[in-house]
Amino acid sequence: QVPSAKLTVTSQPVFDLKESVLKLDEDSLKPIVMTCPQCAGALTVSSGSERILNCSYCNTEVYVPDAIWMKLHPVNKAVEWFVGFAGKNSAQLQAERRTQDLKDEKEFLRSWKARTAPGRAGIKYKPILITLAVLAALILAAVLVLFLQGYSAKIIRKILVPCVINAVIAAAVILPVYGVLKSVFQGASGKGKQCKQAMSRLAEKHGWEHLGTEYKSTVGYINAKYKGHDIEIDPGDDYAIEIDLDDSPFYLNTEVPGYPQDGVQRFTTGDDRFDNLFPMRYATPELVERIQKSPREAAVVLAPVYLFVNRWDKKLSKLRIDWSDAGVHLISGSSGFMDTGGGYIPAEDLEPLLEDMIVLAAGIEAVAKGKQFELPE
Repeated sequence: QVPSAKLTVTSQPVFDLKESVLKLDEDSLKPIVMTCPQCAGALTVSSGSERILNCSYCNTEVYVPDAIWMKLHPVNKAVEWFVGFAGKNSAQLQAERRTQDLKDEKEFLRSWKARTAPGRAGIKYKPILITLAVLAALILAAVLVLFLQGYSAKIIRKILVPCVINAVIAAAVILPVYGVLKSVFQGASGKGKQCKQAMSRLAEKHGWEHLGTEYKSTVGYINAKYKGHDIEIDPGDDYAIEIDLDDSPFYLNTEVPGYPQDGVQRFTTGDDRFDNLFPMRYATPELVERIQKSPREAAVVLAPVYLFVNRWDKKLSKLRIDWSDAGVHLISGSSGFMDTGGGYIPAEDLEPLLEDMIVLAAGIEAVAKGKQFELPE
């Protein structure tokens, strides 16, 4: 479609659309008889004949001459025509839409960051918050004990201030050391070790190679082909599982900033839960029109994403879907405070998460092809 094309001009006369426009040359449809150059036998050539015939008399292959062939297959003649353009072209309209999308995105992100900042900070700085809470509880307990023993406020302050200062210094030293040690032994202890073992079992089950297992600081990674998709399982990376997509019509990201591909437009579903989960929401113009038509139609178009989100919402740390792949990580295993490169997936979630990512990828590709996404049993 060319939105700026307003009229066409041609030298052909105006015709009634109800009548046949195509006029056939009846003479070109009649068979032609020629002689075989080998035995002079009669050969019948029609518009359905091959260019090289087999003579039924002498069994010789005969090449049909140009004059006869062109008579049966007349050349189509091009007719000069013109198009009149007015207004903005597709590139200009897309640029205008992109400018408006960026404006809408900026306005939405301003309020989105204010609403979600406490929750996101709580996840990232959970170790610090726990440490401060424990320290505060110990201080209150000490104050209460000293007060009950009859110490004055001045004496209590004199006793506790040095203790608090030493505790803060100790915490400032211990937390970074803890983060480094956790990273160094990520794949050799705790949930990281369990994830590493689960990945080895999964690799053995499907005949995949589990790479990087020789290092204690990593749970390893898997690059393989599974159910028609290239997959990468690397819990120590930004996205623990990544599945390739065949020209996805979406760009959805739970994190900002985002970098949507060309040719997509920002949309709003009207579902606050979905819109807040994905501050970066883009799709092809055709799908945007369907999504914004009604909440019901939006649920149909976005059915694969809704299915995945409903299953993993409570554990979901990040999810990104772009034109070439989909990536996911879980809260419990994604890198957080003092990102030292360690990461894991809870052993019990590894295989179910992989299977649901495959379903998500298949559903997105079905939507891209205009097909109805069928919910798995």
